Amino acid sequence: MAIQVLLVEDDLDMQQWVEQVLPRQDYQLQIVGDVAAARLYLAETVPDILLLDINLPDGNGLELLAEINQSATSPMPVLILSALDQEAVIVTALECGADDYVIKPCSVQILVARMDALLRRVKFATDSDEAARLLEYEGLRVDCDAVQVDYKGLRIKLTKSEFRVLAEFCRKPTVVFTRSQLAVVVHGEGAPSTTRSIDVMIATLRRKMGPLAEWIQTVRGIGYKLEKSD
Repeated sequence: MAIQVLLVEDDLDMQQWVEQVLPRQDYQLQIVGDVAAARLYLAETVPDILLLDINLPDGNGLELLAEINQSATSPMPVLILSALDQEAVIVTALECGADDYVIKPCSVQILVARMDALLRRVKFATDSDEAARLLEYEGLRVDCDAVQVDYKGLRIKLTKSEFRVLAEFCRKPTVVFTRSQLAVVVHGEGAPSTTRSIDVMIATLRRKMGPLAEWIQTVRGIGYKLEKSD
C-alpha cells in the first residue's frame, strides 16, 4: 500500500519537485498551499507523514505544528521542509514537536532517507508498544493506546513529544537518561536536536505534571530520571 504524504507548501516549483521525486508506486502525495487548507484536510484524513513549510500565505507552519502536536493523538510524523536555516528557527521547530527538519533546497536522497527514517521509527514504536500498552508507576498511568496520562483520576494533557518522554521514563523508572538518549526518544536516531531543546521540554513537562514535577529529577552532569520523591 502506498504511503500517504501531505505536503503543505505554497511554492509551485517546490510542489512540482516533490511530486516528481517521490516514486508514485511508493507514495501517494496530496498537496495543499496554505494553513487553512491543511487544517481542512487533517480534519478528515491522517496521512502517514506530513511535510510542512514554515512561511505560508495565511500563517506560520509552526502554529499548525503546535496545534497538531498539542492533541498528541496520532503517531503521524512531521518533517519541516523549509528554506530557513537559522539555528534558532530549527530549535523552535523541534521544540514545537517537529520530528525532523530539512533545509531546502535538498537532494532527493536526503528527503527520501529522512522520510523513510521517520516512518521506520513510527512503525518500531507501534510494534514496541504492543508489549507495553499501559504503563504504571506509583499511581501514574500512561495509556499508549489512548495516548493519555492520568494520576489518581486527574488527566494530564501533554504534547506528542512530552508523552513520548514520560512513557519512556515510566518504562524504566529510576533509570537515568542522558539528554542525547531523550533526544532519540523524541526525534529519532540522527535527527537534529540540542540539549537546550530537551531542557526546555523537560521544564514544560514538569510544569504540566503539577505536584508530580519533582518526580522528574535532574541528575547533575548526566540527564534526567523519573523517581518518586520521599
